[in-house]
Amino acid sequence: GEIMSGLVARVAETIERHALCAPGDRVVVGVSGGADSLALLHALLALRERLVIALHVATLDHGLRGAAGAADAEFVRRTALGWGLPVTVGRADVGQIACTHRLSVEEAARQVRYTFLLRVARQVGAARIAVGHQRDDQAETVLLRLTRGSGARSLAAMAERVGRYRRPFLRLPRDVVHSAAADMPAPLSRTPWRDPNNDGRAFARVRVRTLLDALAADLGPSVVIGLSRTADLLRDDSDALHGHRPRGHQRLQEIRQRAAVGRDVQPGVVAQVERRAVEPTRQPPPVLVAVAFPPPAVHAPAVDQPENTEARARTPCRRRRPGALEGGACGRISPQSAASGAEIAQGSRSGRNGHAR
Repeated sequence: GEIMSGLVARVAETIERHALCAPGDRVVVGVSGGADSLALLHALLALRERLVIALHVATLDHGLRGAAGAADAEFVRRTALGWGLPVTVGRADVGQIACTHRLSVEEAARQVRYTFLLRVARQVGAARIAVGHQRDDQAETVLLRLTRGSGARSLAAMAERVGRYRRPFLRLPRDVVHSAAADMPAPLSRTPWRDPNNDGRAFARVRVRTLLDALAADLGPSVVIGLSRTADLLRDDSDALHGHRPRGHQRLQEIRQRAAVGRDVQPGVVAQVERRAVEPTRQPPPVLVAVAFPPPAVHAPAVDQPENTEARARTPCRRRRPGALEGGACGRISPQSAASGAEIAQGSRSGRNGHAR
C-alpha cells in the first residue's frame, strides 16, 4: 500500500545515509511477530534486490506466554517461509533464567534475545542483525535513563549502528511504523501480536511509556522528538570526546595541570576525559545468561531462493538444572566465546530499555 511504500522509501534513505549494510551482506532480521518487526521484515524484503542483501529471519519464543508465544513463533516461521526466506526458531525459559541469575524478567529476556540473535548470525554467516526499535523506543530509553541519573554517554541511548546491530527505524515515529504494519500485504497482513505486558505496570518500560504518553498529551508530541534529539546530540558529544583517547593519560595529565594552576577547566571535562582515559583497559561486562542454547530449528524454503538456505513480573523458579534452556545450560561465557560475549553486551547496552520488536 501507499503507507508501506512511504516507509520503505524512508528506510532506504536511512540505510544508505548511515551505511547500515553493504552489497553482499547477509542480514539476520529479528522478528517477534509484533508490528515493528513485521514492518521491518517487509521493508527489508522490498529493498533486498536494491541493496543486494540476503535475509535470514530469527524468532525466539521466550517461554513467558505459553501457547500464545509458541503460536507467534509458528506464525513468524510460516510467514518467513511464505516469503521464501530461511528462518531459525528458538525457545528459551526466560522465567527460569531470571530466577537463576537474579535478574528481572525484562532484563533476562533482553540478554537472552541478544544472545540468540548473535548466535544465529554467527551460524548463518550474517554480518548484520536488524531490529525494529523506533523513535518512541528511543525517547522512552532516554527518559528512563534520566530518572536513573545516567551520564551523557548512557543518555545517548541507541544508535542506528552498533557492532553488528542495525536499527533502520530509529528515526521513525511509532504511529508511522504501526500504520505501515497495518498496510502490509499477505502473508504479513495478519494482525501483529500485541505484548500483553504492555497493559500492565510490572515492567519499568511500560511505566515510562505511560509517563511519556502523559507528557506528550500535556506538552505536545514534540516531547518524543526532543528526547530523541537529545540522544543524538549527546552521542555526538560523546564521540567528540573520544578524540582524547589516543593521547590517553597524557591528555588527562595536561588537563589536571591546567586546573592546578587555576586555569579555567570545567569539572565535567576532567570527569569525561578521566573516563575516556581508562576505557580502553576496561573489559566488557560478562554475559550472564543463555550460553548453551539447544540447537534451534532452522527451516528453509521449499523452493530455491537467492538466500543460502544451508543455515546451519518474575516467574517462580521450577526445579530444573539451573538456567536451563530447553536442554541447555546457562552461565558465564566460555573463553572461546569472549568475542561474541562482547558483542552481546554491546547490543544489550545499546538497546537496554527497548523490548522485543
